Parts: sequence; structure tokens; C-alpha cells
Amino acid sequence: MTTPGEDEAYARGMAAGTVEERLREYGRHFDRINGSIDHNTEVLNELVLAVQQLRDRQIASDETRITTAAALRDNTVSTASALKDAEQARRERSTQAWTPLARLLAVLGGLAAVAAVVGLIVAIAK
Repeated sequence: MTTPGEDEAYARGMAAGTVEERLREYGRHFDRINGSIDHNTEVLNELVLAVQQLRDRQIASDETRITTAAALRDNTVSTASALKDAEQARRERSTQAWTPLARLLAVLGGLAAVAAVVGLIVAIAK
């Protein structure tokens, strides 16, 4: 059997061991929490970086889209202007009066055709 002093010492030792074990468990728990917080911090930093990269890509895409739209607009305007000029030139050519040389050549061609027809009729009639 144990003496009363030994029983008290045993009880104090058990209590101290229990407290010490609880403190160790709390320490392990805090270590897991800190590890989890560290992991979450790393993941959050990766997400912030990914969002920044998406933002940078979107800005570059917007700048490209704006530049392309401006180029297309300029191209469309120049094409429309060229088509308008071509239509105007076509209208001017179609409404132009014949030049004197063109008139002379048309009259000579018509006279040559009439002479050929008359010559053919005379040749057939003989």
C-alpha cells in the first residue's frame, strides 16, 4: 500500500501529466492551424497573381481590339471613299461628250460600212 503522501504525489503527477499532455495537444493543434493558414496564404497569393494576369491579358486584348477596330474603320472609310470616287469617275465618263477624233472615226467607220454594203449589193446584182 501507498502512503497518503505518495497518493498525493501520484495525484499531482497525474494532474501535471494531463495538463502537459493537453498543452502538447494544443501545441499540435496550433501547428496544424498555422500550417493551414500558411497554405491558405499561398493559395490566396496564387489567386491574386492569376487575377492580375487575367486583368493584364484583358487590357492587352482591349487594346488590340481598339487598334483593330480603328484600323478596320479607317480601311472601311478609305474603301468607301475609293468606291465613291470610282462611281463618280464612271458617271463622268458616261456623261462625257464624244471628242472630235472619236466623232470623226465613228463617221468614217459608218461610211466604210455603207460603202461595203453598197459594193456587196452591186456585186450581187451583176
